[in-house]
Amino acid sequence: MMDEKTKKMTKKELRSFGLITGAIMLVLFGAAPWLISGKLHKWPFIIAAVLWVPALIFPMLLEPVYHGWMKFGHVMGWINTRIILSIMFYLIIAPIGLIMKILGKDPMQRKLDSSIESYRIVSDKKDKSHVERIF
Repeated sequence: MMDEKTKKMTKKELRSFGLITGAIMLVLFGAAPWLISGKLHKWPFIIAAVLWVPALIFPMLLEPVYHGWMKFGHVMGWINTRIILSIMFYLIIAPIGLIMKILGKDPMQRKLDSSIESYRIVSDKKDKSHVERIF
């Protein structure tokens, strides 16, 4: 992952960031509430203007905003990853493991057997044509 502090943004990238972020802000927090409830708030228009004016006139002013937004995104990504993986583990993996344990299934064959010399499972020897034309 690239460290955002070391990446120098170009004017074009910052202009694009300001215009797109302002438009998304306006659509999500301006138009959507107006369409749903009929209420029109002023603050999304103010934030969009604060992003659009520097984006059009002097995009380099948006560099600290961009880096702050990226840091916020990295933090949210870190948090969301843990939440999503935890939900998947506790709702999918753990119940499957419990069901398999109740049913007595052991797909990894982990039972100890002192009568055998080795747990190695001998595989069949494959010839070279086995890996040719895989698909």
